[in-house]
Amino acid sequence: MRRAVVFGAGSIGRGFVGASLSLSGWRVTFVDVVPALVDRLKHDGHYRQLIAETDGERINLCQGIDAVLFDDHPAVNEALLRADLAVTAVGAENLPRVAEAVMRALPQRLGAGRESLDLFLCENLHDVADVMRSHMQALGDSTPVGLAATSVGRIVPLPTPDPLYPTQVKVEAYDLLPYDATALRGRQPEVAGFVPVWDDFSIYADRKLYVFNMGHCMTAYLGDLWGHSFIWEAIGDISVRYLVRGAMLEAAAGLSAAYGTPFSTMLLHVDDLLARFGNRALADTCARVGRDPWRKMQPADRILGGYRVCLNGGIKPLYMSLAVALGAWRLAQEDGWTRDRVEEHLRTAVFAGDEDAASLVSGLWSLLDAGASPARIVARLDEHMSSVPVA
Repeated sequence: MRRAVVFGAGSIGRGFVGASLSLSGWRVTFVDVVPALVDRLKHDGHYRQLIAETDGERINLCQGIDAVLFDDHPAVNEALLRADLAVTAVGAENLPRVAEAVMRALPQRLGAGRESLDLFLCENLHDVADVMRSHMQALGDSTPVGLAATSVGRIVPLPTPDPLYPTQVKVEAYDLLPYDATALRGRQPEVAGFVPVWDDFSIYADRKLYVFNMGHCMTAYLGDLWGHSFIWEAIGDISVRYLVRGAMLEAAAGLSAAYGTPFSTMLLHVDDLLARFGNRALADTCARVGRDPWRKMQPADRILGGYRVCLNGGIKPLYMSLAVALGAWRLAQEDGWTRDRVEEHLRTAVFAGDEDAASLVSGLWSLLDAGASPARIVARLDEHMSSVPVA
């Protein structure tokens, strides 16, 4: 039986990649930092994956499960020695620890005559393979490790504690995981839903970050602004949907221009995502999707990166300017942040002397601070467009 190590037994690790591997007949060892979760997974040897759709739910039983603590180095080394592949689903900030674990186990693995190890990177991080490679190279020779970027498109809300099934995790039905097949050093894994991509993988990574993640985040911030607790409620508000779709289409048009992808294909993708955001059975919250605004407002991340995608593709970032204003509005609410500090971050990250663009975002931000209605925000966008020459 094929074996996999999954770093991170959280929403994506347990709810998506671990489940896909288990349901395809693989034995899965989770590596996590939560002792109670590790103990329960190890004791049970299985967990439940609940597929939640608006018209009902179904259960998958994920079997062949083991778990070890991250700090149990001998156990992690043994798991990696026996693994046919490994996966990260830990959050970008924890990748250095995974790099240390892999590099610590590598001599034992090579000494035992094992083939090279492929590491699938399931993180929302631009250029994740390059980032992970730099972490590993700082620790030694990472040549025997393949680093495959992936595009995690499945929506997995935070697990809701269930006293009967404490390790159960709820997910949407969508279960495809495109990955960069050119990065593999071993053979392609036979896993249902894993989709090898042999062409330039960048379009998949960028589409995920700048269309999916950006639109999801914008939905959360508008939902929070206008009194919605759940993502399905927010996207069901026609005003939210109109503004979010506008930003997603602008980012999609920028990517279409950059990669030569037909815009009709991108349009279908946008509308499919909007429909999936409306899955009320997931009970996904605006608080979860919108958390950690500082990470989301990094120059290459979903909001500011999406804004740049528009500029680079010759697309006027009108609705994306609202996305930037929303991110700035949300970031300014964090401890240690002020409007002046956020504006300085924006000037450095994206505006670089473009006073017209900065003025639009600043004006939209002021409307958000004042609790403006959707109609007032749309009117402000229309006012700006009326001043832009259109051939």
